[in-house]
Amino acid sequence: MDSSKQFDSIHDDYTFFEEHATEAEQDLHNYRPLLSPLAQSGKLIRLLDFGCGDGRFSVRFLSLSGFIPERLIISLVEPDAGYRQQATTLIQAFTATPVSAWPSLPAGRQDSFDLVLANHVFYYVNDLYETLGQILNSLTGGGLFLLSMAGGDNALLQLTDRCFASINQPMPYHQAEDVEATLAQLGQAFRKHKLHYELIFPDL
Repeated sequence: MDSSKQFDSIHDDYTFFEEHATEAEQDLHNYRPLLSPLAQSGKLIRLLDFGCGDGRFSVRFLSLSGFIPERLIISLVEPDAGYRQQATTLIQAFTATPVSAWPSLPAGRQDSFDLVLANHVFYYVNDLYETLGQILNSLTGGGLFLLSMAGGDNALLQLTDRCFASINQPMPYHQAEDVEATLAQLGQAFRKHKLHYELIFPDL
């Protein structure tokens, strides 16, 4: 995955953000009912976690999924080498087969995955059209693609936009509206559900 942002120098800062944001709880709450049919199908499930980060969200996602390790094959895409290694180690317990982990999605993966998760990833993808096209091609017929993304009404994105505007630079990252427009360009129908995210800090 070709990323416009490097996380290797800000791991601790990003962990601090994750620990004070409600994104994970909201996303997991809304993913859960969508996973039940897959978990109850009894079929082999091939999962791609695209942009898995350090794997901590992936662990929570898999813990609530109800997927059986013997019927789950997991592949990861994460450009940050440190995150990728950490995620591979954390996630291995959820599958009976070795986890595959790559810095980018390899070529020739058409019809390879029954479920793709991309949780707050596409802000930093350089070529949104190409990347979404690759992921859609990697899905099997009837496969499920779950993604979360903040949009232009998100306070943190608005602040980021204003910071770049103050130095006469355009916003360098994508928003949910960009993903929606790109999916439309690709001719891909989708459903969306609006969530409310917060940053919460305890009183000092």
